[in-house]
Amino acid sequence: MKKTLLIGTAVALSASVVQIGQIEAKAASKTMYVKVSGGIDLNVRASASTTSKKVGTIKNGTKVTVFSNKNGWSKIKFKKGYAYVYDTYLISKKLTTSAVKTTTYYVKTGSNIDLNVRKSKTTSSAKLGEIKNGSKVEVISYAKDWSKVKFGKGYGYVASHYLYKKKLTSSESETPVLKGSFYATPGLKINLNVRSGESTSSKKLGEISQNTALEVVSQGKNWTKIKFKKGYGFVSNEYVSKEVERDFGRDQYGTYTVFDIEAGKELKTYYQKKEKNIIKWGNVNNGFTHTETTSKDGYTLFNYDTGYGFSINGPIYKGAIKGSLANGYSRIATIDYTAKVKAGSFKNVVVQKFYDKKGKNYKKVYFSPGNGVIKAIQNGQTTFELISKD
Repeated sequence: MKKTLLIGTAVALSASVVQIGQIEAKAASKTMYVKVSGGIDLNVRASASTTSKKVGTIKNGTKVTVFSNKNGWSKIKFKKGYAYVYDTYLISKKLTTSAVKTTTYYVKTGSNIDLNVRKSKTTSSAKLGEIKNGSKVEVISYAKDWSKVKFGKGYGYVASHYLYKKKLTSSESETPVLKGSFYATPGLKINLNVRSGESTSSKKLGEISQNTALEVVSQGKNWTKIKFKKGYGFVSNEYVSKEVERDFGRDQYGTYTVFDIEAGKELKTYYQKKEKNIIKWGNVNNGFTHTETTSKDGYTLFNYDTGYGFSINGPIYKGAIKGSLANGYSRIATIDYTAKVKAGSFKNVVVQKFYDKKGKNYKKVYFSPGNGVIKAIQNGQTTFELISKD
């Protein structure tokens, strides 16, 4: 009889242990919510270590079931098994919409097109939809190239250079964003391709030839958005150049000593007089030695006796070309060169190169703002150089 009672007691105790175990297991699991900032997702690891395999991610605000916590890591239910997350990013209360901090921006693309929203930070990723020009958008994280934004019931990415903190007026959406004059500079041998998007794999909309003026809407890191035909297109930044203002006219109160191969010697010149739009330079010993013409369309400096000299005309921008492949041409190689000549060092120098019909460079001329021509080299020989300036 005693033995039977003991067995019954053991069974009862066993049942109690099972019941307690079930209660403990139920208490061990709890509901938590993911809270991460900066518009990123929470990494999920195979084990409790940052060096372990990443098995996935969980979006901010997502509910998770936690079974245990140890050394800063939480074991959670993930897909059909278990995994680990850093418990710093788990909170007990569900996030409200306001908990995700955003900044308000406005879309500015142009009047006839909308801004593409992508699944990830690349033009080749899936397109989630579009945001109309002028619309308000909530930005979760802003970066130089791509920004993460709220879109629909989730998130997406848009090109950052179409986002502005100022709300658009109707007139602003109709005109180019960037001020100044821009030109296409693909060279004389090829034309510049216009694409439908910011990628060489985007559809080709057409071509633009060298020196064509462009209406620029915006510029990103690699691509320029332009008005094209009745809509918009994209061209590579590599072949787009902005016009600069340069006044090469000499200081009329200065004295310039130059070497001019046409004269075969050094010549000291200072301002003599102006006839119409031509300024004459020279001195009492040599008379007039050079003529200078400055206008909004260009600059010239010629030897008064021989008529040989230098001229740069039209808009000044890197890559500007005058002439043709058949007859030879000149090209502005740079607009911000620092040149060293006998008279010293000069900044923001425009370098003009000349090519024959075979494409060989045979002459370079250096134009300095406020100083005119400071050096010229032809077939490897210096033909003109500024020696001193007083």
